Amino acid sequence: MDKERKKLLKKLCKAEVERRSQELKDQLKAANPADLSDADAWMANYKTGTRREQWLRKKLPTLHKKRLEELFVVHPCNSSGWFSAEGNYLQCEDCGSAVPSVSRARLIKYTGCRCRNIIYWRFFRWHCWKIRRRERVITVKLIGRG
Repeated sequence: MDKERKKLLKKLCKAEVERRSQELKDQLKAANPADLSDADAWMANYKTGTRREQWLRKKLPTLHKKRLEELFVVHPCNSSGWFSAEGNYLQCEDCGSAVPSVSRARLIKYTGCRCRNIIYWRFFRWHCWKIRRRERVITVKLIGRG
């Protein structure tokens, strides 16, 4: 690889990092719209958002579009494909519902998105994910709104 190519790649990488940083800053601003100069309002919003994220980690509910947009800011994970990790959700792009990518160990559980693109079953030790259209599913992180 020659010097010009290295410089070009470095410049492209810096631009991508800057774009992602700005995107995350915008999403955090949407999650907590209070101005930093008003410390009390900012702190109240921060605590509300943190409590919502704690509730999310504790309960791992399936969130449908209306409630999802009301309580959380959706941050897409830029990855190839989706993966299961605690805290990550699978969002159906068709109906907007978010389903947890990891489920607590319960004996019997059935959940899915509204349009049934994503379905999860658990019956004792047996569990199964059914995804009809994988190209319409993205991995997201949820940031609590204040």
